[in-house]
Amino acid sequence: MGGFSAPVACVANFLSMLFDQGFSYSFLNTARSALSAFMSAPQRNTIGLHPFVSKLLRGVFQMRPPASRYSQIWDVAVVLNYLRTFQSLEDLSLREVTLKLVMLCALVSAQRVQTLHLLDISQMVLHTDKAVFNIHCNIKQSRPGYRVPQISFLDYSLEPEISVFRVLKHYLHMTEKLRQGETRLFISYINPHKAVTKDTLARWICTVMKLAGIDTNLYSAHSTRASSVSAAHAKQVPTNDILQLAGWSCEETFARFYCKPIQKTGNRFADSVMST
Repeated sequence: MGGFSAPVACVANFLSMLFDQGFSYSFLNTARSALSAFMSAPQRNTIGLHPFVSKLLRGVFQMRPPASRYSQIWDVAVVLNYLRTFQSLEDLSLREVTLKLVMLCALVSAQRVQTLHLLDISQMVLHTDKAVFNIHCNIKQSRPGYRVPQISFLDYSLEPEISVFRVLKHYLHMTEKLRQGETRLFISYINPHKAVTKDTLARWICTVMKLAGIDTNLYSAHSTRASSVSAAHAKQVPTNDILQLAGWSCEETFARFYCKPIQKTGNRFADSVMST
């Protein structure tokens, strides 16, 4: 699709209007990127890189700098203690196993809901002590030269009742005859048993958080990412390991937006989270 040219003043006025309406720097920067995808300045330069537009965005950054949503984060131990109260897997309903699995996957992988939604058993390798998933779709942090890392769910033998690997195996057994060819990992626990949306996964995560006593009016499903990496950091997991697992290239992103003081009531990343 061919682009078209627009006066720089029109773009600047549009971005200024968004600023006056109270939108954040991140919102304006996203708007600039969207406009740059199909618009150019009269001199054939990308509109978003025009010096005047860049100067405007720098001013917005100074006046309304991006800030983290949370000043502190909920304690992983609160949710894990709730999950420990579940009965043995054989006595749980499909709904209960599903909720337990999605929360454990979110915590031990530190992945976004978008990524969890893409988990596919056709791209899974099941070992005796771990399950490894390959992701072949673009995710939020995808960029040229970036390869989405494998996502591994290890057996946590110290506490079998909260071992994501054991819950996963039981879930696969329970859903085997319900899938009818569906390969996405997470399917609906009610008929028809089809792959669920990202919004459904987020709702399931919030359900577990609320049942565990987490304030879901304050914390969203995405907060599991900050909660798990903050727990790992508190257990002195090397920052480089956290960055690699969570898919961040910049330590500043982790430090500013995700590494938070934990709200109080081994060796591997997952172990450090699970041993909280």
